[in-house]
Amino acid sequence: MIVDFRKSTVPPPPPSVMDSPITSVESFRFLGTTITQDLKWEPTISSLIKKAQQRMYFLRQLRKAKLPAQMLVQFYTAIIESILTSSITVWFAGATVRDKQRLQRIVRSAEEVIGRSLPSLQDLSQMPSIRVIRKRQRKFRIWNPVAMQGAIDEVRADRLSYRQAAVHFGVPKSTLRDRVSGKVASDSTYGQRPLLSEKDENALVEYCLYSASFGFPLTKSQVVTHALAIFNRRHPQTPKVALSQTWWVNFRERQKQRLTTRTPDIIDRGRASCAKRGPVEDYFNLLSSTMDRYGLRGKPHCIYNCDETGFQLDSQRRKVVVPRGTKHTYRQAPGTREHITVLACLNAAGEDIPPFIIYKGGYPGGPYNKEGVPNALYGKSPAGYMDNDLFVKWFNQHFLKHATQERPLLLVMDGHASHLGPELIQAAQGAGVILLCLPPHTSHILQPLDAHIQFFWTLEGRFCRHNWGSVGCEPLLYTFQKGVFKGPQKLISEDEG
Repeated sequence: MIVDFRKSTVPPPPPSVMDSPITSVESFRFLGTTITQDLKWEPTISSLIKKAQQRMYFLRQLRKAKLPAQMLVQFYTAIIESILTSSITVWFAGATVRDKQRLQRIVRSAEEVIGRSLPSLQDLSQMPSIRVIRKRQRKFRIWNPVAMQGAIDEVRADRLSYRQAAVHFGVPKSTLRDRVSGKVASDSTYGQRPLLSEKDENALVEYCLYSASFGFPLTKSQVVTHALAIFNRRHPQTPKVALSQTWWVNFRERQKQRLTTRTPDIIDRGRASCAKRGPVEDYFNLLSSTMDRYGLRGKPHCIYNCDETGFQLDSQRRKVVVPRGTKHTYRQAPGTREHITVLACLNAAGEDIPPFIIYKGGYPGGPYNKEGVPNALYGKSPAGYMDNDLFVKWFNQHFLKHATQERPLLLVMDGHASHLGPELIQAAQGAGVILLCLPPHTSHILQPLDAHIQFFWTLEGRFCRHNWGSVGCEPLLYTFQKGVFKGPQKLISEDEG
């Protein structure tokens, strides 16, 4: 095969060896990869797609047999992904956009069958294999640090020469000379400077252990994100955008005695199917052991629960009277979709903390902070929802101020990403507050404010009754003025009676 990219259209002379002509071909196959004369990879990609589509039939059959999603992912990785990534480092960079889209359609089809997200071919072509990273052998520092220190001591004491000490202790003579002369510090380490200091990495490991012990273990992406945040905080002048796969592999290798990765129990979609006996029993066992460990039995005033709910400041939908036979009914309403979030917090003794009210975009006009709930905290966010910064603000400036001063305190909440963060964990540990998260997708049966005392049901009901045909903050302030936060247990008992 002749590869010729010259602009000249004159065909080259036929090749020959010892005056014997050699047959020229336009393409040939080598180790499963078709190499063409113009170095285009369309035949190779078409062959891989055909093989992958044939194997997709078996994936769909396994799905019909109701195999678990984890087994389907394993089948895809071993049977289909291995085909798509065959010699990917050779042809992926030279593939056209159309060919890459054809390959990615196979991945998307597999995602629809399995019901999970799968790594794209772009990521697979750039990500080094963990097995390859672990097999990389260092070609430097094959000497023992203890032996090096002994050689340094012997040379400095003039008992051995550089050459004699290097031979006796089995260390490089040039390295020994550099350390004795002071060119290199005697206690210096080899390789690149670690991304995080030993203190920061130990703090990150402790955070991982703390999160796992209280029911919200961190994923790989969360650990990498926290590590990146720590690095950028320590080095504001040279921040990084992302961390490599190599850092994650080395981090796991360094901390393999303290940390490991496990696939958590799969929870089916939907709250009804998520509220299974196993996770619920595990949660109550964790709650019971936590109360015994910190001596919170018989101290209901030290056990708090917080949750949030939202209010749409537009007209609520209710039934209206219309002529019989009307198929579509419309009612004019102002074109607004303003949203307000309210964070409530109560303890097991029935004592409430003034609410945290979050507005969308900015604070409204008028005396909203004077005619509402006494001592309430106000905040704002672009969408009117809770975020991590606002939750830390509520915890530091509001919860610790209005909660009982007895320690420790137990705060039960859901494990949403807007609630948890390194700043909150650090603040809670410093203030003597124990954070306990509810299992995922079980707040409808385990969240006390939502399921047991029906606090939000009462609050939203009053809001709806006073919000009919009104737009703005007045209905919400009226609802709060009626004492929903002044005596929650008493109010609920009256409504239920």
